[in-house]
Amino acid sequence: MDGLPDVVLRDLQPDDWARVQAWEADEEILHYLGKKGLTTVPGNAAGLWSRGVAGNRRRVFAIETGGLFIGYVELREINWRRRAAELRICIGEKAYWSRGYGTAAVREVMDWSFNAVNLEYIYLRVYRDNPRALRCYEKCGFRYEGILRAGGRTEDEIVLMGIRRPGSRVLTHGGQGYVGLRVGVFRDNPVNRPS
Repeated sequence: MDGLPDVVLRDLQPDDWARVQAWEADEEILHYLGKKGLTTVPGNAAGLWSRGVAGNRRRVFAIETGGLFIGYVELREINWRRRAAELRICIGEKAYWSRGYGTAAVREVMDWSFNAVNLEYIYLRVYRDNPRALRCYEKCGFRYEGILRAGGRTEDEIVLMGIRRPGSRVLTHGGQGYVGLRVGVFRDNPVNRPS
């Protein structure tokens, strides 16, 4: 697919938990996850497999390449009435950073979301100081929709991005942007677009 590396998405398994915990113990990875990884949410270890990985409002996939588990991608806050979900991704194996694996995994989960389960809209939040992730999401077709500013520091700014399924007529805030999130409309404003 477009010269990207081959990735396979599979269900996250209990045997994957130790590796996920090790990745999320890394401060750099946890920073980019917004301090909220799969293993940092209270009660996740006990209940992730029964309700968290494939619950009605959440789906977590392992990302593999060549049989090696390198990360995970999560759809959370799935709203079936509005046909929308939030995307999060973690490439935990740093040797696979900046090599197209994140882009390939995001495209795979977008294909599954739009074609297998008929979602209309996927949105995400990403720190402005994460240019690798911003490039990935741009390549996948996500559009800038706003910025949440806190503390006056660039590293604290969160970029809001979203993508609609082609041909979708989903109604979002102000006709554009996050479904049901009241942050104001900033979409495609070059002043607010991260540099």
